[in-house]
Amino acid sequence: QDIEIMVINSGSPENEDAIVREFLEKYDNITYIHTHREKLYTAWNRGIKLAQGQYITNANTDDRHRFDCLEVLATALDNHPECAVSYGNSIITDNVDCKFEDANILRKHEWLPYSYMNLLRKCEVGPQPMWRASIHDDIGYYSDKYTVVGDYDFWLRIAEKYPLYHVAEELGLYLTHDNNLEHQNQEGTFLESSEVKWKYIERFVKSNPFSSVELAKELDHHLGRVSELMNE
Repeated sequence: QDIEIMVINSGSPENEDAIVREFLEKYDNITYIHTHREKLYTAWNRGIKLAQGQYITNANTDDRHRFDCLEVLATALDNHPECAVSYGNSIITDNVDCKFEDANILRKHEWLPYSYMNLLRKCEVGPQPMWRASIHDDIGYYSDKYTVVGDYDFWLRIAEKYPLYHVAEELGLYLTHDNNLEHQNQEGTFLESSEVKWKYIERFVKSNPFSSVELAKELDHHLGRVSELMNE
């Protein structure tokens, strides 16, 4: 099989169980796990630990992929063995359950060329990433300490040791709606993002004292705190 699908149903109250079982009867490359209600990143880790493939990606129910998205991301990792993660740009839409080519475009996430500095400023990986399964043996799994930004923490943890590769193409859709996990508690999302960001900024400053001035310029909206770290 070219692709292995892990479906983790963490106690959803919807009708996913019946839908997935229809696919299970047709395809033999799907593994279906039904658990009690658990955190997002706990469910992701469960699927990752069961996966057998060389590369891993996650697919949320409110996101859609361009037809060749996985092929493009896998090829990027094949061609750049030094990189641990590949990711592309995405289109923001308000159309529920539509195909990539039919989506109403509200705006686009066209990320800057990858750099660790850019990633420190903002989580620019987006909703359609792909990464090497082997990376978990080195840096571990998603932290279930976080409700919303466990992926941002994961990318930054990877980026401390390995580069990421940005594919400058729109490879998927991101559905914006009020029930997005990050929108349900915007204050909590902000607090979690700030905690993660400053954890890695502090580690970077302490391990790269000669780069602190460059970091301060890149993160000009945080100059005061960076200055404090430089003087500790």
